[in-house]
Amino acid sequence: MNTDTDHVHIEDQIKRLQDSIITIEHSFEKLSREYEKSQKTFQELLKECNSALGNAKAEINKIGDIADQCGLKPLPEIPIDDIKLKEVWIALYRYHDGATADMIAAYLGKHRTTVSTYLNMLKGEKLAQKYRIGHVIYYKAVLQRDE
Repeated sequence: MNTDTDHVHIEDQIKRLQDSIITIEHSFEKLSREYEKSQKTFQELLKECNSALGNAKAEINKIGDIADQCGLKPLPEIPIDDIKLKEVWIALYRYHDGATADMIAAYLGKHRTTVSTYLNMLKGEKLAQKYRIGHVIYYKAVLQRDE
């Protein structure tokens, strides 16, 4: 059963498998490089969008301050009927990168636990996002509810 033909056949199979492995390794390396490039592009686009969003929010905050001084409704209009809850959302919206309950409480001159309750209500209504960095909890106002 151990003929020269069988031996050559097995050597051919081993060679084909080795060639396949080399091809797969090269494809994997190419795929990894392309993935890294796409991740870099994604991060650049994300940074660009975040910057544009921050600039737009800064402008709307300036306009909101002017509107307040003129007795107009602060911008943007949001579907919140409760005046105190709306006040907390508007204060939170001023912080593009998010804010803690302490930051909003200091801004509004209110107690932190009261503000924290309102922030959690906003999260429940999907008008705010909640995230943690280390031990610190941040909230970020959102205009569009994720349904």
